[in-house]
Amino acid sequence: MPDLFNGDPVPVERPADFDLMTWSARHGPETVDPIIQLALDELTNNVGISRVGIVGYCFGGRYVARWLGNSDADIAAGYTAHPSNVQPEEWAGMTAPLSLAIAENDMTFPLAQSRAAEDIFRNLTIAWETATYSDVPHGFGVRANMSLPRQVFAKEQAFLQAVQWLDEYVKPENATDGGPRLRRPYGKHGFDDEH
Repeated sequence: MPDLFNGDPVPVERPADFDLMTWSARHGPETVDPIIQLALDELTNNVGISRVGIVGYCFGGRYVARWLGNSDADIAAGYTAHPSNVQPEEWAGMTAPLSLAIAENDMTFPLAQSRAAEDIFRNLTIAWETATYSDVPHGFGVRANMSLPRQVFAKEQAFLQAVQWLDEYVKPENATDGGPRLRRPYGKHGFDDEH
């Protein structure tokens, strides 16, 4: 897994004077995209991986959307949970399947933004899915409160959501006619066209 923060993560225990906006300015696409490109080059050129799926939680969610829209990257599919800072044009630029896990109580990616993202997805020709998990906060997919059964359930279900999605869209044995992304387009057809 690449270090998207290049050795400069947000501290787990943030000091009182920590400035998230200053930190964020150091970690935009101009800094993060080359790290991802380096990791993809390593996987495809030196390790011999032929099909790649990408996963991103919170900060990484933006890069899932960005890289699903990068035609040079040839990403088979992606998954993100409680993404942050994804721009509408990044959602709209995706050309490969996406699965999205949403927290009901997320101030970083509120339900209004997730619904707006779904409206964008409906105009794309990719396969996509969203699942909204009730009574969970931003970050539930990686740091659920293990003393709260509903958060534990949501964390486990979101993990299974990712596994099942990537199993369907990344594994070569599941590919049809060159890959799942080449299946009949989704989104612009009515119910009668699809059934």
